Amino acid sequence: MCLKNKTSGYSGELASFVKGLDVTGIGRIQGYPKRLSPARFVEYIDDILLEIKPPSERFLGANNLFTGLVEEKAFVHSIESTGENVRLCIKAPLIASDAKMGDSISTNGCCLTIVEIHENLVSFDAVPETMQRTNLGELSPQSPVNLERALLPTTRLGGHYVTGHIDGVGEVHRIEDAGEWRKIYVAVPVDLSRQMATKGSVAIDGVSLTLVDVEDGLFSVVLIPHTLEVTTIGDRQEGDRVNIETDLLAKYVDRQLNFLKPTES
Repeated sequence: MCLKNKTSGYSGELASFVKGLDVTGIGRIQGYPKRLSPARFVEYIDDILLEIKPPSERFLGANNLFTGLVEEKAFVHSIESTGENVRLCIKAPLIASDAKMGDSISTNGCCLTIVEIHENLVSFDAVPETMQRTNLGELSPQSPVNLERALLPTTRLGGHYVTGHIDGVGEVHRIEDAGEWRKIYVAVPVDLSRQMATKGSVAIDGVSLTLVDVEDGLFSVVLIPHTLEVTTIGDRQEGDRVNIETDLLAKYVDRQLNFLKPTES
């Protein structure tokens, strides 16, 4: 949900929304009157948003979302240990061209924060858990990685909502080539396959793909020539480990269904 007044350039939806809210007490925060009118409340929130980040640089109401459409197939420049963490330095001319410190970048599907920029190199710090629970721990210099910048308010959503939080690691089980197309089967934990459905969406190494076959512990996707060319999936071989993020909505449905299960007496 966005807002807009004459100073900031947001849309006007919040103004009508807050008319139905009781905003008594909102203004008790530093210097504002104890009761704010809906119009003043909108201005107050607008001021806060402008202090955080201008509207052109963030997806309001959904921070750090991605589409699963890879923007750059980049390559690892170096990997260094920085105490408990690991510093990943990636050669990415496109991403580095307008990157800023603190930007969130989907890196093989993992949401990482830029901590250093030098010419066409961008660096990220990854904690041990990230390295252990994803395939980032298997990277080495010259390894290819899929990169995507976080959504802007004006971004076309050509894929599906991807959060950058990896649910698990799958293994390429079988590869079938059919002319220029390729079908791959990926083995995953059964609890992840429960969050998948034929014609639904899944992110593999940060790439938004449509599910074809779904069984317990196994699913397949079909890759078109463009995907094979501009992402790392074209380089995958049987036995390779890939990062998996299931559809966001499927997670909530699965969670709610768990509450419907009868409890043991």
